[in-house]
Amino acid sequence: TVSLLLAKAGIGQITLVDHDSLMPGNVIRHVCGLGYVGNDKQIATSLIINQHNPYCNVILRDSTWDPNIIFQYIESCDLVIDTTANKNFSLLLNDVCISHKKAVVFGAAFRRARIGRIISHVNNNDPCLACYGNTSIWSVENYPVVPPSQEETFIEDGCGSVTEEATALDVEAVANFITRNVIKILQRQDDAANLGFIVNEPIKDTEIPIFQEPGIHWILNQPASNCAICSL
Repeated sequence: TVSLLLAKAGIGQITLVDHDSLMPGNVIRHVCGLGYVGNDKQIATSLIINQHNPYCNVILRDSTWDPNIIFQYIESCDLVIDTTANKNFSLLLNDVCISHKKAVVFGAAFRRARIGRIISHVNNNDPCLACYGNTSIWSVENYPVVPPSQEETFIEDGCGSVTEEATALDVEAVANFITRNVIKILQRQDDAANLGFIVNEPIKDTEIPIFQEPGIHWILNQPASNCAICSL
């Protein structure tokens, strides 16, 4: 959804990296419909993108955990966007981006996409993803952690990581939130905030104020001084 919104916004080149195939259960919230079931997600998505923006050059790459290949993928990119929902891979990508001074945005959905989160690392003034690894050094005000709900996740056939149950309405709201932030970064119009949340629907089983108020919330944080990745 983020890639399609970027193409609709006029982005001229997008590199898609994925290895999954489109499953019947995906299409209720995926930009590709039933006619694309069984196809690679990146191929199906590229076709949809070019139906909306035929001038967008879509580059397709296979998934990899090799840091050198990842760097080859992102070397010519202006911005890297991670929506994998795979914590281990996201940390690897974070390491590669920091090592090669690449701006990166990590987007994620929680609680059936009732909550969306952005972590942006555009320059050395921003915490990287690894900075937030030690939650004990962050206050609730600086880094509120979305309380988990195990009943709303499942392992989907053909997908290597936990999938979040979510409606298309909330997924698209989170994707729109991510895309707006990405466009601002690319246009160098982003403000100083580097941690953002969108609360589509307040959650009741938490005492964290930010998740009780619907709307968009931004926080400005400084990098962790003891971060093993970005403080070197």
